[in-house]
Amino acid sequence: MLEFASLGFIGKLFKSADLPSFIEFILLFHAAKPVDWLLTNYLFVKVCLDNMEAKYCPKAMEKAIRKYKPSLFQHMGVESSLKGKVQKLREKDFGKVELFIAHDNPAAKKVWTTLKVYQSHTLEDAYAGKNYFWALNPQPGDTVNIEFAKPLVLASFLFKSGNAEHPTDQFYDAVVEIATGPGAGNETYTWSQVGTFRRGVAEGALAGKTPSLAVRIRATVESAFWVSLREIWIQTLPQA
Repeated sequence: MLEFASLGFIGKLFKSADLPSFIEFILLFHAAKPVDWLLTNYLFVKVCLDNMEAKYCPKAMEKAIRKYKPSLFQHMGVESSLKGKVQKLREKDFGKVELFIAHDNPAAKKVWTTLKVYQSHTLEDAYAGKNYFWALNPQPGDTVNIEFAKPLVLASFLFKSGNAEHPTDQFYDAVVEIATGPGAGNETYTWSQVGTFRRGVAEGALAGKTPSLAVRIRATVESAFWVSLREIWIQTLPQA
């Protein structure tokens, strides 16, 4: 389920295959609870299996609901479906400017950079979808590195730099490279260039044949601006 608003039963997008069973669930219990409570109960029954330990259930519920932020819908009513209850809640992030976009990226062994990171805008949080990455002026040879936990066959990559608050903090002259084998000398890996940044964005589809050990962004010239990454998305192909 995709959730475009956190309050009540607004802004929810379901797979059509899930609707018949959920509709039956509502018909059975609509007189007992509000529909947003029934949604939580329905997901609990659907994803929390009998043999699942209790501590894993919240993670399974979280995985079943993909949340989009900021909220695209605002909760307007004040009269609750519960008799006599007044509900004055509002979506806190409705209408706010989106500074980063989160993705479910493959597991990484190590995420690091040679750039000087500004405050709490770390590369680790950006890769995990918790914040945007922000660092001081890139110099030639500076890198943003993602080393995978295991060799992966990559399908595509997407890096978007700059955001609404800092539109000029982009990668202007930088390349994207993947590591396909061990390196020589001071290099840990052997790198192959697979893309370049254009207007702050680097994206591309890969052949998906040779497993990759890592991916990195490498600055090629000195920049007059700081740099930020608002989106990091690496997609993989299933491995036999």
